This record gives sequence, C-alpha cells and structure tokens, in this order.
Amino acid sequence: MIEGLHRADIERLTVRVLRPPLDARPDVRLIDRDGARLVVKDYASGGTRFKSALGVYLVSREDRALARANGLPGIPRYYGLIDAYALVLEYIEAESAPEVPAEWLDEDFFAALERLVTSFHARGVVHCDLKKLDNILVTCDRKPYVIDFTAAFVSGSNPLSGLLFDHMRDDDFRGVYKLKRRCAPHLLTPAEERFLDFRSAPERGFRAFREHVREAVQRWSAGKG
Repeated sequence: MIEGLHRADIERLTVRVLRPPLDARPDVRLIDRDGARLVVKDYASGGTRFKSALGVYLVSREDRALARANGLPGIPRYYGLIDAYALVLEYIEAESAPEVPAEWLDEDFFAALERLVTSFHARGVVHCDLKKLDNILVTCDRKPYVIDFTAAFVSGSNPLSGLLFDHMRDDDFRGVYKLKRRCAPHLLTPAEERFLDFRSAPERGFRAFREHVREAVQRWSAGKG
C-alpha cells in the first residue's frame, strides 16, 4: 500500500477527473499530493458490487505488471495500492499518439517506442492492449510512454501466460505498426505490413476469446447496475 494515502483523501486531493467511471471502467483522477501530481485508478468509485469484485482482480493484475515493469523509461512510475480497489501512478504530461502532430512520429520516435516495448517484454510483461492507440502517449519532447496495463500478462503468473506469451508479444508490436500505418505510413516497411496483417490460429482464437470476455463483462456490469 502507498504510505500515508487513503481512500478518504482522494476527493480532497483531486485536481480533475481524467476519466469518469463507466460500466466496468475505473474512475481515473489526477491528484496533487504535496506538490506531486499522481494518477489514481479507482474501481470502487461509482460502481456496483460486481464492478468492485472485478476491480479487485483487475487491480491485482495491473499491480503485478506495473511492479515488474517499474523503473523502465517510458512507463509511468508505479507507487502502489491505496487499497484492493485503487492504484497510484506517476502523472505524465502527454497527448495520445494519434492526436499529436504527424511530424512528431518520425523514425526516431518509432525506434524509441519499439525499444520501450522490447524493454517490458524483457521483464516478462506483455501489454495486450497496444492496438488501442490511446495507450501510447507522446510527451512534448517527443518521447513515447505506454500506459494502462489492465489487460497485461506477466510471465510465470499462470500457465496460460506462458503458453501465449509469444503470441501476445507479437500483438504488442502490431500496436506499434498500427500506429505507424495510421500516422506515418511512409515509414511502414513491407515486412511490418505483412506482420501487421498476419494472424496465427492460436492468436485468432485468443483474440476472439478476449473480445468475448470483454463484451460479457460489459453486459454483466451494465445489468448489475
């Protein structure tokens, strides 16, 4: 748990709501704690019993992934849990990659982004949601950051993660190439184009299963509201 920060402090320290809670999604807030700007992701705010129970699971997953990747350049520093429903990270002043000027996303940027993805893979973490391009941020000095490890897998956490790690790692790189195709298509190589479009049978099955689970969770959460 993060020392000295409690659930009762969240509202008082809030600077602004970055994303309000919706269905199974957490309340995401920017807070100011003694001059330090932090992000709180809270699943207990504005939720149902189902959302709170789901939140405990999702927070534990993200906590595991962020703890493993903590300290890597390009990943917001992780400060820990407030409780079983909420975690705290460094706030990064940045814009989502699809929203920045196209000239920012040059060869140097994509080389840095690939190094970043490789660096957390080397620690046994796969993001699993990089094709949602809002999870890739760009700072004013054109450095990449990756956020939102809610869907991440950590190698060794369960037998499934070991079996699918390579496929999920490839899926992360497809997120990089998807951004390149959308915002800097002239930089996309033929090999990257082929890689982006290829899906192995296990990967197709895993992606279909993941989407099915995501949709089921959303329907269940809305019904429980």
